[in-house]
Amino acid sequence: MSDVLRIWRFLDGKPGHENQSLGLVRNLGSRTAIRVTSVPVGSWRLALRTLSARHGGQDGTNGEPPDLLIGAGSRTHLPMLATRRASGARAIVLMAPPIPLRGWFDLCVVPEHDGLSGPNILVSRGALTAICPGGVHDSKRGLFLVGGPCPHYAWDGPLVADAIRTLCQSHGDIHWKLTTSRRTPAEMRPLLEEVAVHNLEIIPHEQTGPTWVPDELAACGFVYVTEDSVSMIYEAITSGASVGVLPLREKRKRSRIEPLIQAGISHRFDGSGTLPPRRLGRFEFDEANRIADLILDRLFHRYRASA
Repeated sequence: MSDVLRIWRFLDGKPGHENQSLGLVRNLGSRTAIRVTSVPVGSWRLALRTLSARHGGQDGTNGEPPDLLIGAGSRTHLPMLATRRASGARAIVLMAPPIPLRGWFDLCVVPEHDGLSGPNILVSRGALTAICPGGVHDSKRGLFLVGGPCPHYAWDGPLVADAIRTLCQSHGDIHWKLTTSRRTPAEMRPLLEEVAVHNLEIIPHEQTGPTWVPDELAACGFVYVTEDSVSMIYEAITSGASVGVLPLREKRKRSRIEPLIQAGISHRFDGSGTLPPRRLGRFEFDEANRIADLILDRLFHRYRASA
C-alpha cells in the first residue's frame, strides 16, 4: 500500500471552482505526501480518456489508480462519479451537487448558507479558497473587488460607484486600488472612471495576472468586495485583511453573507464611509485548512497518522 495519497483534481476551467479545489489540495499536501494529477473535463470524450489513464499511464498518472478524486462545479460531477466507479477511489465534491447525485459522493463540502446536513455532508463557512492567511496588511492600502450580475443579486452600478467614491473621499490617506472581474458589465467602466478621486487606481481584470489578487490581499489593510462576489469575500477574509461588503439588492430571501456580518467577521458598507474594524490577528479564518483535517480524519486516517 502506497504511502503517497494519489489525488486526481478535476478541473472545469472556471477559476472560482479551481481555486476551491486548489486550496483543499494544498492543505492536504501540508499534512501528508500527495501526488496530484490535473484532469480537465471539457468533454465526455476527455473524461473517458481520463478513465483509461489508470491503465495506459496517460495524463501523468504512470498507470497508478487514484485514491482520492476532488472537483468543484457541475461539469465535474459525472466524470468524477464514473472515475470513482472504475477505480474504487473516494470522491469529494465541493459545493452541493443535485439531489440525485449527492449520495454517490463519499463527501460533499457544502457552504453553511445552503442549509444542508447528512452523513456525507461537511459544512464549511463559505467557499474554500486557495488564499493563505498572513501578509503585511498595510492600513494605508485598500482594495476594491468589483463583480457583476449574478442570479442572487440585482446589479446596481451607480450604487457601487457611489459607495466607492464615498470611501475614497472619506479616507484620502489610503491608496485604493480597484479591479473588476469577468462578470463586470462594460457600462461599469465609465461609472468607475467618473469617481475621479486622486487616491483611486483602477486596474481592469484583463491587466492583472494570476497572482495579482492574492498579492494585493496580502498587502492591503482594507478590502471591499461587492456582495455578489461571495467567493472573493471569503478569499479576502481568509487573507487576514479587514473586509467590507458593498451591498446590492438580493433577489432571494436568504443572505449568503449575513452570518459573516452577524459574527463581525465582515462589515457591510452603510453609506457613512466608516471602515471595517482592523482584525489585527484576532482570529484566523482558514476553512480549507479545517476541512483538510476533517477529510483525513473521516476517509484517510492512516495518512494523517503518518504525516
